Amino acid sequence: MIDVDEQEWRRPPLEVGRLMADGLRLAWSTLPSLWPLWLAYMAMNAAAAFWTRANLGPDLMLSTEQVLAYGVVISVPSGLILGFSMRVMLDVGEGRWRVDRGMVGYVTIGMGLLLAEFWPASVLSHAVEGKVPDPYWQIWATYLPSPLMWLVMLWPTSRLLVWPIRHLLGDTSATPGESWRIMRGAARPYVVAILWVAAPLYIADMLAWEQFFYAQSYVGMGVACVVDAAWAAAACGLAAAAFRTRVLDSERLAKVFS
Repeated sequence: MIDVDEQEWRRPPLEVGRLMADGLRLAWSTLPSLWPLWLAYMAMNAAAAFWTRANLGPDLMLSTEQVLAYGVVISVPSGLILGFSMRVMLDVGEGRWRVDRGMVGYVTIGMGLLLAEFWPASVLSHAVEGKVPDPYWQIWATYLPSPLMWLVMLWPTSRLLVWPIRHLLGDTSATPGESWRIMRGAARPYVVAILWVAAPLYIADMLAWEQFFYAQSYVGMGVACVVDAAWAAAACGLAAAAFRTRVLDSERLAKVFS
């Protein structure tokens, strides 16, 4: 493994515009080979939506225990789908479809990060429950902690970006500290790119899910599932593009100058 501190000066910077262009290009160019995975992702989200609606209490909320169980269960298939997609986007040849130790590590790390977001969001939602008198705004007040926690977690997960991807590519000795150093100075442009891509998709997703949960619209659910898959593909593309630039290009330079 390349010594991170010695090679720090050789790490190419991330540029927001270039990162967005490369990430979206990766997502689009791999669509012909990855569409079965994204179709499975949509089906998984549809099943999760039906389960969620069936288990909502009279306050239109899941219990904290249900939220954590949901996070554990949903992180496994979604982690596998994202992991396989990431390998394709990073041009992994032999073994890209293998569920090996690296894939298990990738899924496990993703599960931990997801629960770190879900648990405080659920606690905050229950804390504001009943504090807003208007029923409609109470729904939004209990819903907003989820995107709030996503924003809070966005910075640390950006600094840890390299860690799970290293595992996915077979380097199971990768550590969070290594990733934190590699992404120093690169997390800010990565976060900005994520926000630019996520904002329109998030608004469309939120409105579509509202139609399903509160207006019983299956069209809304269909639109939401498509938007969710588009966001997952775009997020994979952005992560793969950042990893290519920050890690793979840097290691190629290191071999040239060594």
